[in-house]
Amino acid sequence: MIQFKKLTAGLLFSAILTLGLTGCGNPEVKKQESTPESVSTNTSAELAELKIGVIGQDGDFNASLGNLAYDQQYFEEELNKVGYTFSFCTFSQGGPEINEALASGAIDGAFYGDFPSFISKSNGIDIRTIAALDSGVQYGILVINDQIKEPKDLEGKKVIVTQGTAIQYFWEKYAVANDIDLSKVEIVNAADPTPLLTNNEVDACVSVSTTLAYFASLGMGNLLDSGVEIPDGYGTTVAVIRNAVLNDHPEVAVAINQALIRAYEDAKENPSLFYAAEETSLISAEIYETDHQFDPELLTLNPQIFSDHFDYYNALNAWLLDQHIITESVDVTSYIDGSFYEKAADIHAE
Repeated sequence: MIQFKKLTAGLLFSAILTLGLTGCGNPEVKKQESTPESVSTNTSAELAELKIGVIGQDGDFNASLGNLAYDQQYFEEELNKVGYTFSFCTFSQGGPEINEALASGAIDGAFYGDFPSFISKSNGIDIRTIAALDSGVQYGILVINDQIKEPKDLEGKKVIVTQGTAIQYFWEKYAVANDIDLSKVEIVNAADPTPLLTNNEVDACVSVSTTLAYFASLGMGNLLDSGVEIPDGYGTTVAVIRNAVLNDHPEVAVAINQALIRAYEDAKENPSLFYAAEETSLISAEIYETDHQFDPELLTLNPQIFSDHFDYYNALNAWLLDQHIITESVDVTSYIDGSFYEKAADIHAE
């Protein structure tokens, strides 16, 4: 099984918040030390390089279904057919730095969270979402105060909720669903909850459920709720490509979708392949599998963009505007483009 380098707790939390550029690599060097230069398994001078930003460090990265497609070299295979070679460029600080690289043209696209992608688009970075990598990113509540037995018990307590992120978005929906009076909860805005949790300086933490499961495995607290039952309380991981690339070479987006379709078929046939691709030295495949119990068939990994995605993204767009996280509304209809998946599916069916 592929061995992953250990991620620091700070990097782990940075990744979950946004779902610096340290390097680009290929499937053969993925778990080795990354370098600032792109490397390709295909040395043909005729192949152009497609650089995709992803959250990670030293060869480790988190791209959901993209992990499996990368490990299986499906991206490389499909893009080679249309004149490209593929590399991931890892960013240790997540979405903001990925957006800077997109704006400067240092990378051609990104696999990351919907929040930073909407911020990027709102700020005028000319990108388009071409596929979904995970439409069921779950959030939850970890408690370290034994007095908290049910959601209402969070009132009067100190709770870590990182502001201006998908975590805050989930928390507000969670509070409404559980009749929690937000005015009675002391919110602690922490970029990295680890020291506060280990020093018992707070009572609970809201975050991505996989990360909370990892914290629980270390004895840092107990999971109060996975958040699965919260209406629209999920997040998504998306694939975006700069329109400068798409306008001249739309076949690139079709090839990426073909690779994702192949990976999705593998995941459905053998889920352990997906969990192994997700595994790091911090979070085991078993934790990922447990975290996906709400979706044992891995249906949320389907790269196809469905109509309910648009409902979710329109609601997200409105919330981001209301919170002044973005200042310009995103035209969801033109930003979320499922046509590349449809073309890829047609080709795959032939």
